Amino acid sequence: MIIKHINGEREFEKLRADWNTLAICSTNEFDWIYSWWMNNKDNNELQILVAQKDNKILGIAPLYINNSTALKLIPIRKLTFLGGRLSDNIDFFIQEGEQKEIVFKSLLNHIFEYLKFDLAEFNQINSCCPNFSLWQKYAGQYGLNFEYTVESRKIRLSKFNSYEHYFEYLSKNHRKSIRYANNKIKNDNLKLNYVFKKDITKEDIKIVANINLKRQRYLYNKGDLCRSCYFIDENKKNFITDYFCSNSSDKKMLIYMNNNDAPIAYSLSILSKDTWSYWNGTFDPDYEKYAPKKMLTNEIIKHAFEKQYKIFDFMEGNEPYKADWTNESSQIYNLTTNKSLKAKLVFLSRKFLPESLLTKPYSADARFIADENYKIDL
Repeated sequence: MIIKHINGEREFEKLRADWNTLAICSTNEFDWIYSWWMNNKDNNELQILVAQKDNKILGIAPLYINNSTALKLIPIRKLTFLGGRLSDNIDFFIQEGEQKEIVFKSLLNHIFEYLKFDLAEFNQINSCCPNFSLWQKYAGQYGLNFEYTVESRKIRLSKFNSYEHYFEYLSKNHRKSIRYANNKIKNDNLKLNYVFKKDITKEDIKIVANINLKRQRYLYNKGDLCRSCYFIDENKKNFITDYFCSNSSDKKMLIYMNNNDAPIAYSLSILSKDTWSYWNGTFDPDYEKYAPKKMLTNEIIKHAFEKQYKIFDFMEGNEPYKADWTNESSQIYNLTTNKSLKAKLVFLSRKFLPESLLTKPYSADARFIADENYKIDL
């Protein structure tokens, strides 16, 4: 078996067909990851590994080196997955079959024998993903530490005959809250409509970005100083715009909840094979008493049933509302190891330094969120 090293965009692009054959979910398909890389490469380095046998690609390790500093001064080379924190279920992509374990082990061996890095962080490893048992089997051999981070929740729509069947599965209190919000909307004579839009424009991204910012500002003003907003960070904003406005309209969807044709809530969703993934969404806090996110989510799930999707994925996150809607959950883990002496010293220093020196009292986005005059533009 040959392990090929990809460190340039031209060779990266050539992997598109094989990548999409092996990828396991919407946020690790080629267009998503390639767009993410093109907006986040900065001074980082591609380190994609490709396992081949008889000129056939059997596995891909979607990796890069993140060049950063630790404790503000020490340069650190961190090996991690492409896609960052915006992507779920990133893993090695390996063809199922009798050679799967051999391919997995070959990729790991190559990483630890030939790649130069200070620490490795394989994040987003989902307990429901095909390689999870292999990570468990070999983690100790390579000094990788398992750390639980968060839940991932989904609805297996295929277990229900219809939306009506699913609705009856929901708890009595949840059903009651949906009916209550619906009655309040009718009694207050809101003019609601739902728009499912595949051809997403930059103006759409600007609209949803500012709804998101308004919601984060509302929560910040209520005392939650750790708020953040994807759309404030330039790299994230540019990636979201590039992906949702440029790629195949069959793979993404923007859903608006409008009142008098003005958006009051939204969802950016990703569509892949038989799965509808709810990637990002929120609502205008001026309409909070009408439970707009709950009502919009209900409409989207209803639409997913109509379009015969088999899975509705809420993706990672411990937000309590996700448990109200879902019938399956899995766990997300980070696997980490400090390879160099420098990384080990940084780890020890962080372990013994006072917490006040290691954590910020508020998020990096807070100064923009707190500024009432700040608006997001594209």
